[in-house]
Amino acid sequence: MIGRILGRAAMAASLTLVMAAGASAAEIKEATFGPKLPWQDGVPEDTLTGNWFGLGDKLESHGVTLKLDFTTVYQKVVKGGLEGQTGKGEDTGTYNLRLNVDLEKLIALPGGRVYAKVKGGWSAGIDPQAVGSIFNMNGTATGDETAMIRDVYYEQALLDRLLVIRAGRIDLTGGIECEPCTVAFDSNAFANDEYGQFLNGALVNNPTIPFPSIGLGAAIVARPASWFYLAGGVGDAAATGKNWDIDNAFDETFYIGETGILANIPSPNGDLVGAYRVGAWYSPQSRERLDGSGREVSGHAGWYASLDQMAWRENAAKDDTQGLGLFGRFGSADERVNEIKTFWSAGAQYQGLIPKRDDDVIAAGFATGRFSKDAGLSAQAESVVEAYYRIEVFKWLQITPSIQYIWSPGGDKNEDDAVAFAIRAFILF
Repeated sequence: MIGRILGRAAMAASLTLVMAAGASAAEIKEATFGPKLPWQDGVPEDTLTGNWFGLGDKLESHGVTLKLDFTTVYQKVVKGGLEGQTGKGEDTGTYNLRLNVDLEKLIALPGGRVYAKVKGGWSAGIDPQAVGSIFNMNGTATGDETAMIRDVYYEQALLDRLLVIRAGRIDLTGGIECEPCTVAFDSNAFANDEYGQFLNGALVNNPTIPFPSIGLGAAIVARPASWFYLAGGVGDAAATGKNWDIDNAFDETFYIGETGILANIPSPNGDLVGAYRVGAWYSPQSRERLDGSGREVSGHAGWYASLDQMAWRENAAKDDTQGLGLFGRFGSADERVNEIKTFWSAGAQYQGLIPKRDDDVIAAGFATGRFSKDAGLSAQAESVVEAYYRIEVFKWLQITPSIQYIWSPGGDKNEDDAVAFAIRAFILF
């Protein structure tokens, strides 16, 4: 009941506010959430193949965009970790093939879009056998999967993108483009992408939110004003991520709602953009209590917050994102059935720190998850600090060395703290 109220209230409020307030298209396009990763818009000249040797230009004129990216990570524990580690999984690789169809260009359907993604790769990474971290040290590791359809959805933008609705097989952590920004759910400008930012899962998404595996679902984002948005989403709580799960879809439904305020703080070098978000979720899945009593809790809920804020800009040019950005997250979940009861993270990134390396990024982040007293773990928390330096060799090639230090991996204070080094290469074809 709580879940149904949460999900429906978020969606109803979104529709009401859009119709009542009605921000102009100019306001929407002027608002911004902060700097994007260089490859997210993937203009033709910024790919290895020059947009498929020119064929992509012809396709895009009809509204069809095809992108292929490949990420490989070499990661090694250089200190601590589990005894008897084998070195297995030190080399991982992942590819994503994305198809985007703009139906307004293709068949004159205003605001319509179809999106599909195929993903594959090899190796689950070093974490399971070398560290045993609850957070997951390598967010790009996909396991041995030759090719799997991950996302297939239809998206409809209404009222000049004041309202965006998405439905199909979706990833609720993926966000919705709400021109020119990404919102919903648990988004963050500086700590939300394992392919170009932090590798550790605790610095990608909030681990207290039990996002379901990719499956059938829907999401809606409303922008009643340039500085404010509302979002709601539902997903199949029992989805496995391996198939369409149509027969039993939504027997158990995960609900999430979020709202955010978008900041543009004046400064001598232009506006300092930021976003401040708060959300709540509900999962109806019955879980056995961690205290070993054998009793179950039928449904559990939690809340979270996320913020990112530019703190200083080097230049006043509107499209120049050089400067210092700060971020933070917090989350809380029902400790009767969740190992991590509270979580927080914080960090900073700086773009263009080294002269003449304007697109390079250096960043550091810290995250800690405190365990439920009923989890039976010897440590009170697992914590990680990660630092990376992303080198933009070309617009289509980034090389990123990084290092992580993990305290009490797996919640076992008797295991040695682990130090792991990694180097990641990202190529956009």
